[in-house]
Amino acid sequence: MIRGFVTMPLANALSHAVASASTERYSAYDTFLVFESPIVSGAIVGLVYRLAELPNSFIKRRLGIEAGGSSQSWSGFCLQFLTDHLDSTTALVLLASYTQGCDLWTTLKLIPLGVLSHMIGSRIVKGGRRARGT
Repeated sequence: MIRGFVTMPLANALSHAVASASTERYSAYDTFLVFESPIVSGAIVGLVYRLAELPNSFIKRRLGIEAGGSSQSWSGFCLQFLTDHLDSTTALVLLASYTQGCDLWTTLKLIPLGVLSHMIGSRIVKGGRRARGT
């Protein structure tokens, strides 16, 4: 758990810095925050992502699901899969909407789009496999 609070902000800071250095203008990558520094923006995005994971992790521990594991039932797995993606994605959409001055309707439309993108990306990265521990 603590490792994620260190690695996520650092990894995001590094990726934002690389993205910034590989383009002529940082503005293509500053959609989340209004900070001039890609390193600060990346670190804050990583931190917000990890903070949003805390309630879900707490609930999973109370249900006896180990870190990195998932529910043994199909319905439990589907619900967990949705909440695993909903928490962090929603937090990042809210952060981006706040810093960019989006109206409520735009923000509400972006949440399911962000969740769907996160779910598809996770499936691609995992090769369609279920989470560890199942």
